[in-house]
Parts: sequence; structure tokens; C-alpha cells
Amino acid sequence: MEVKPIKTDADYRASLQEIETLMAARPDTPEGERLDVLATLVEAYERKHYPLDLPDPVLNRKRSLTLRMIWRLHGQLGIPAESLIKQTPPAA
Repeated sequence: MEVKPIKTDADYRASLQEIETLMAARPDTPEGERLDVLATLVEAYERKHYPLDLPDPVLNRKRSLTLRMIWRLHGQLGIPAESLIKQTPPAA
């Protein structure tokens, strides 16, 4: 399994696309392990380039559960993740 660091926005988008193809991978398989590694790399890239201000632990838990539900709906039912995420305008 060859995995490279995510250094650019193009690398990031490519990793997200590959994650999308691996969402149904079973744990403890080469595909499942690749999914875990890519998800970790994407998470690190997002933490650095798209930091979130999450001061409330309850809100953090709620967001985490929401993201898990989105990925589960996306992976199991094939619903595009973009259609499950409500875009909010930036704060003024």
C-alpha cells in the first residue's frame, strides 16, 4: 500500500475521492486499512488548513455523530455526501 502525504489542495481532493470509493471497505482488509490511513491523513490536513473553533464538548460530540451519520448514509445508501451537508454562509 503506497500512501503519500497530502500536501496540496489537489492531493486533498484526490484523497477525498478515493475515500469515497473505499467507504464500504471491511475492517482488517487491505482496502479497510487504506481507508483508515487516508482518513487519518485527510483529518490532519483539514486540522491544519481548515481549523474549526469547537469550544463546546457537547457540540463536538454532536458534530462527530452527525458526520458519522452522513458517511454511513453516503456509504450504505449511496447518497452523495455533498447533498447531505447543509452549507452555511460564513459568519460576518
